[in-house]
Amino acid sequence: MDNMEKIIGEAAYQLLIRNEKITVVKLNHQLQLMAADAVTSQRKSEILAALNWLQKYRHLSAVDERANSPLRGMIQKGDSIDLSK
Repeated sequence: MDNMEKIIGEAAYQLLIRNEKITVVKLNHQLQLMAADAVTSQRKSEILAALNWLQKYRHLSAVDERANSPLRGMIQKGDSIDLSK
């Protein structure tokens, strides 16, 4: 899960530096761009795994899986951004 957390964080960071709102749809698009630009097949596989995980959150009717989220630790760490508010 550590790589998935980092990859989703990279996608979110790219949106932040472009002053874009972070949404599931925008993260999805950014991950697709990252996968297209991936240099190695391993990196592309890791990005696609993160994209696959994120797909669960594209639908409003998705089951609440926040407990399984790679982002779950962000609100627990003092040195991170609290996305829960």
